[in-house]
Amino acid sequence: MAILKETIINGDTLIKGNLSLQNKAGLTMCSDVASTIQVLRSEMDYLYACYRSECPNSGGWVMRIGPLVRYSYHAVWTPPAGLYNHFTTIPEGFRPTDVVRQSFNTVANNKINNYITVAAENNGNVGVWSSYNTITEYYFDMIWITRDGAPDDSLKIS
Repeated sequence: MAILKETIINGDTLIKGNLSLQNKAGLTMCSDVASTIQVLRSEMDYLYACYRSECPNSGGWVMRIGPLVRYSYHAVWTPPAGLYNHFTTIPEGFRPTDVVRQSFNTVANNKINNYITVAAENNGNVGVWSSYNTITEYYFDMIWITRDGAPDDSLKIS
């Protein structure tokens, strides 16, 4: 948390004075305003940075903004019925903190024809359990929080 001392903030957000910061360990440090603003900007850049990656061997992709990840998948295929079938891996930097499970209905010929449960694991494995082994259209989105470090900069969206 930042505490401004003897600070003047006008309509142009001009800051004069000392800024006191307290880190997670409870230690207080004083810094000049320019270097503090630089630190705050880099933290804000991290929180608003957007990354996107395709998931291998699937029609899915992941997108990350700060610690929030969206996994989106769209494909037509025939899964084996009743089996927990591993079908892709979430890349590092996008993996959930804990196992995330969600159930969906799937569609064929404009009708619901199957029921699936998708599980994204914290090691990146994604599997599906299917009630039937009929050809069906899978289209779903899942959202979770990650504690992974930031993905590779080559995946950053400007």
